[in-house]
Amino acid sequence: MKTITNPEKKFYVQNGIVLNSLKELADNLESNAISKEQFDFHAQRGDFSNWITEVIEEPKLAKSLKKIKTAKSYVKKIREI
Repeated sequence: MKTITNPEKKFYVQNGIVLNSLKELADNLESNAISKEQFDFHAQRGDFSNWITEVIEEPKLAKSLKKIKTAKSYVKKIREI
């Protein structure tokens, strides 16, 4: 999986967590380091999907994630790739 090194391209979660890869996104969602409220905030605004499309360069994954409403389902979908 692609790892981001450029600080301007990393994903900054509302609670201060900085994500460098899809693996880190999945790991933080799975461990509840990103709360349901924080997940909902970023998912509903399309922040995760935009980052995955533009930075991670996985537009198909991003499109499928837009339809998902729970962190658990996000993790499952990310781990499938």
